[in-house]
Amino acid sequence: MIAWLLKELEKNPTTLFHKKDLLKKSKQQFENFRRQGFLTYVQPSDSHETYPCNLPCSNTCPMEVVEMDGGLFAICPQDSEIDPIPLEKDELGKYSFSVEKFLGHVRMANRLGGALHRIDKDYLYFGYTSFKNNRVGFVFGFAITPESVLELIGLKHLCEDDDYLVFFCPDSVIEDISLRKELSSEKIVQASFVSSLDFQTFRFSIDRLVSEILERRAETEQKSRSVKESPKEDKNVFRKDGDFWQVAYQGSATITIKNSKGMFYIHRLLGKPDESISAMELINASSDVKLLNQGNGAGVEIIDMVKPQELVDYDYLEQCQRRLSDIENELVDAEKNSDLAKQRRLDKEREEISNLLKTNTFREKSAKFTDRRKKARIAVTNAINRALSNIEKYNQSLYKHLDNAILGGSDFTYTPDKEINWAL
Repeated sequence: MIAWLLKELEKNPTTLFHKKDLLKKSKQQFENFRRQGFLTYVQPSDSHETYPCNLPCSNTCPMEVVEMDGGLFAICPQDSEIDPIPLEKDELGKYSFSVEKFLGHVRMANRLGGALHRIDKDYLYFGYTSFKNNRVGFVFGFAITPESVLELIGLKHLCEDDDYLVFFCPDSVIEDISLRKELSSEKIVQASFVSSLDFQTFRFSIDRLVSEILERRAETEQKSRSVKESPKEDKNVFRKDGDFWQVAYQGSATITIKNSKGMFYIHRLLGKPDESISAMELINASSDVKLLNQGNGAGVEIIDMVKPQELVDYDYLEQCQRRLSDIENELVDAEKNSDLAKQRRLDKEREEISNLLKTNTFREKSAKFTDRRKKARIAVTNAINRALSNIEKYNQSLYKHLDNAILGGSDFTYTPDKEINWAL
């Protein structure tokens, strides 16, 4: 019976269960659940009471309960030709299912530590346990959707004491492999009580629940070992050769691209993955600045010598507007395909471009600036974007990788989603 109760609650968490339906499932379990506090009697309403309709019609609407001639009857609100159904008062009895009592039994059966408490209006934290020197926390929610995956990742950060987090739904399970991998990378497992719980003992297998994360971690470690043990091959190349750059990605044919400041900045970022580098540092590291410093003998940075100018040129403003339009179209496709990783990346890119236009334009025209750090940031951003546009013409895969992995802002960072050995 409890599996049926959980499935019905997932459809509608406020569902009330008629006594006659509960008795049909199991009279013994009905009595047991009442004693255990799982089922609580709900007083019938004096003003408006309904009764489930079992008639073979297309309306499938609940019947209304009315009092006639001193008795209770269920009548169809849609068809007056249907004879009223006489009822006994006991048949109107409804019961609510207490999720808190149910989770309390699960806690005791699995000897979970901590206290049952609500961490959000939609989620209940119901304890933790230790597994292979790691703390595993458990959270309950009524439903899971692709959109709520982001919420789960947020919950993991709220449960900062837990190494792993298991999120239970009553019945549903995420089937999308890419979403499950994304959760596993955050050390989150999504499971259902219907498929994971022994309803006789109220116990579940921690080993089976966490195995998905452990398998993911073992796979990652194996890949890491393979990278370290395998002989070094120049499958990924970003190397300067005179006035040109030799570039290859994932074993693709090497292409030659003309030298530019943007290519230099990208090269610098590739050499320091996951490390934040300021725009000023990138500019000062360029050969142009070194030559200028040597030439005037004063060691003055080029960024200080630039007169107040427009933040962004008009061509770039138009590029930004076109890119915003493209992002909206790409977001529609990403939402249709439930590609949450791409949605997050596009949302972030849209926010960055919008902020750039907001802070660097005035009445749809380019504003002026004199702040040296802002000048540096804008200069580096524009240079990298121009270099990426050039790369896109010859190697789409490399362009997509760099476009996703290079993050801008006050500082610039190259953050690949996996370790890449570059020949620089």
